[in-house]
Amino acid sequence: MELKIDESFQFHDMNVVTLYEYERIVKRMIRRYKFLGDVALEKVFSMFVKEKIRLYDKVIPVPISKLRLKERGFNQVTRILDDAGVKYDDILTSHRTMRQSQLSKYERETEVNPFSMREDIDLKNQSIIIVDDIFTTGETVRQVSEILKAHNPKRIDVLTFSISRKL
Repeated sequence: MELKIDESFQFHDMNVVTLYEYERIVKRMIRRYKFLGDVALEKVFSMFVKEKIRLYDKVIPVPISKLRLKERGFNQVTRILDDAGVKYDDILTSHRTMRQSQLSKYERETEVNPFSMREDIDLKNQSIIIVDDIFTTGETVRQVSEILKAHNPKRIDVLTFSISRKL
């Protein structure tokens, strides 16, 4: 089977842990979950999540835009965190209008940062883990970390449910 679990690597001074490769079976599962609302698939990801993030002060899910939330009816990342019983801080907003999957690598890298953060949040000296579903170019987590770094956290790492090797 092509599943590779628990890979870790460095990206822009962050440790990134990914649970699965975004290939065949996992790709189909994520698409069924996100776009067809097959929420039973949450368990595939949530059973590993709690263990990976227990040492962090703040768990920050990557938000989806209001348009995606309206279309889908749920944020795939926060649903998995809820299923895993993980407390998270929903402090970011996405102003993105296009799906990341519709953008080229160049367009992703040159896009104006579509994220903003609530002003009343103190992240100073906090250890933070950003949680996202798919790591492709890494641009989403880089943009999120850019917003968070402005608030002087101790460290920022990333947990992603899957990684695409087609960068």
